[in-house]
Formats: sequence, C-alpha cells, structure tokens
Amino acid sequence: MKNCWKILEIEETTDVDIIRRAYLALLPSFHPETDPQGFKQLRQAYE
Repeated sequence: MKNCWKILEIEETTDVDIIRRAYLALLPSFHPETDPQGFKQLRQAYE
C-alpha cells in the first residue's frame, strides 16, 4: 500500500481533525461501487 499521507494528500500529522478533513474531502472521488480498490486504500489510510 502507498504511504497513507500520500493517499490522503497531507503532510504527516497527529492532528485528527486534519486527517478527518482530508479523508472527507477525498471520499467523493472514491465511490465503493465504481472504485472499490481506491475506496479501500482511502479507508485504510484514514484508519
């Protein structure tokens, strides 16, 4: 798997709010029905 920070398109941080905002901003780009692999990677990066 690619680096989670690259997937979320943010710098390394421990700020949960920044991580959450990045995840929510990218979420519409990775719909589980049209891009299940991309959605899975985004979800894993968020977790």
